[in-house]
Amino acid sequence: MVYFGNYKYHLGTRSGALGSVFELFVNRESFDLYLSPKCGKIEFFTPLQK
Repeated sequence: MVYFGNYKYHLGTRSGALGSVFELFVNRESFDLYLSPKCGKIEFFTPLQK
């Protein structure tokens, strides 16, 4: 498995013109992705706290 990066996912709906203000109250999750170059499988892991 090879580290493929950290991705932040937006959960919920996006609001129109004031969307950037309401983004402060939206739940976001962050995951580290690992990829198998042989079969293409991707696994999600919670990021390590440093």
